[in-house]
Amino acid sequence: MFKFHQFYALLLAAGFIIGGLCGCSKDDKNGGNMTIKGTLASTYQNWTYVGSTFSPYNSNITGGKFSLTLSKPDDEDLAPLAEKYASEEVTVSPQNVNFAFAEFRVYINATSRKIQLKDSQGLYTITVDYIYVDKNVTITGTETWWDGDAIFDVKLKKGWNTWIEMRGNLHGDGYSITANESISPDAEWR
Repeated sequence: MFKFHQFYALLLAAGFIIGGLCGCSKDDKNGGNMTIKGTLASTYQNWTYVGSTFSPYNSNITGGKFSLTLSKPDDEDLAPLAEKYASEEVTVSPQNVNFAFAEFRVYINATSRKIQLKDSQGLYTITVDYIYVDKNVTITGTETWWDGDAIFDVKLKKGWNTWIEMRGNLHGDGYSITANESISPDAEWR
């Protein structure tokens, strides 16, 4: 039977084996902008454009690809990170950090759909989000969720970061949450 510690070892191995997909540029030294380059799943390749909550401009879709720059969120768009993630089992350090997740949408005519960067490889599924923090922060610990344990090993730098959630396909295998790892070239926005 596939054990959770085997799943976590698989996550670590996958981080070394799979290459960098998302074409993310590093954010600037002041913790401001990050450019996201992506390939849409075939379902969305004929849609018109991609937008995000923190992108001042939408990106036209050309040949199923897009490029979008996330800008620094305004202070009123930020929320306390510790209120969302700190618990008896999970430590957020330091506690006085604010954050925001970027939401991405694909549009055609009057219709839009939320999309995320996802990859399915055998026993696991990876979902990537983009998170902004206003200070360097670490989130560590293991928390029991309704469908398995969530292992947090997240180190975020001021500015935009990738937030990677890896989940086993078998019920109860749990989750592993990391940040700023390489992403498979097979991942798609869907």
